[in-house]
Amino acid sequence: MANKNQPSTEEKQPQNSEKHRKLLENANMPMVYYATDGRFLFMNEFTTRNLRHANSSFWGTSLYDLLPSLADELRIRNRMLTERGIGQQYEDAIELSSGTRWFSSMAQPLIDDNGKVFAIQVISQDITKFKNRKNVINYCNDRLSLNIPLSDAWDILTSREKEIFELTAIGYDRVEIADQLCISPRTAEAHRSNAMSKLGLRNKTDLIRFALRKGIISL
Repeated sequence: MANKNQPSTEEKQPQNSEKHRKLLENANMPMVYYATDGRFLFMNEFTTRNLRHANSSFWGTSLYDLLPSLADELRIRNRMLTERGIGQQYEDAIELSSGTRWFSSMAQPLIDDNGKVFAIQVISQDITKFKNRKNVINYCNDRLSLNIPLSDAWDILTSREKEIFELTAIGYDRVEIADQLCISPRTAEAHRSNAMSKLGLRNKTDLIRFALRKGIISL
């Protein structure tokens, strides 16, 4: 027997739709829907806040007008999404009023009952911090590859010199090395200086670069 107090299926649908709309609207990430011709159908508050515009100002406007620098690329993407009906992931640098931000976006075609794409949903994640860290690491790796040859002299270092070189590279000072190897700090420093001289390294920075390229340490 049906519970008279339980909402019917017809009553549930508007309730579920409203919950879904609020979920999208309040999501803490950029989320948009647009028609296959690029006209915006929906843009959540997080997106408009980042773009520093009123929500209503985007209704009926074009994705290509909002992001003119990406317009040609977006047209190609949307044509592929519409023709294939398969979602794709992209990374883009977007110019905002707060500066350039990197976003990883999942673009998903929305298909009607006839199997035709009628709109595209895009959910994005700000990956600016990740991209910045990656760029710094790539820059460091590029710099490390310059002017520091992997000298054959490494093979003629004594086992003690190699040992002390490796400990220096991972951050030990001469007192810590001396304690570790049961030698005097003066002896530890002498072995380190000899190793650097044989390898043609001028300072601690060169030592770290060499150790990175040699695989003794890693970023």
